[in-house]
Amino acid sequence: KEPVSIDAVIPVWVWGLLVALALILIGFIYWRRGRKEVETVTETVVIDWFEEFRKLSKAGLIERGEFDAYYTRLSEVLRRFLEQRTGVEAMERATHEIRLDLTNVEMDEQHILDVEGFLNEADLVKFARFEPDAARSVQDGDRVLRLMTAINDVYRERERRAAVEAA
Repeated sequence: KEPVSIDAVIPVWVWGLLVALALILIGFIYWRRGRKEVETVTETVVIDWFEEFRKLSKAGLIERGEFDAYYTRLSEVLRRFLEQRTGVEAMERATHEIRLDLTNVEMDEQHILDVEGFLNEADLVKFARFEPDAARSVQDGDRVLRLMTAINDVYRERERRAAVEAA
């Protein structure tokens, strides 16, 4: 007798079973990944923005006539100070958006106007290529320092009153 050739054919039901098992395995893996709790660690770094202001004042940008860099860094100091002190996101926001957010955190109206006024002037230097003189730049730096100090004093007083009420 001659040898008989047998074709190795896997039945359709076996293929179906293998596909079903693969899908169950994939589903289980995704389910397990979804169940894992991702622990988010938020690290708050407190920076002394008054010290950053002092460093900026000593950087010599005004003396070198680098007003664009000076006002960019000065507005960054103010914006980051506001973020840290009030919780208002100020770095990636437009001036009018910051104004609305500061109103929502119950900041004094005069401080809000001062913040808005300075940021608008800084935008003129940064984007409209307005060039103030050195005296004006020094005055604006002093203005920002006074503003930061006033806001800081208000928030320290609020924290003190809250601590007294909690005790």
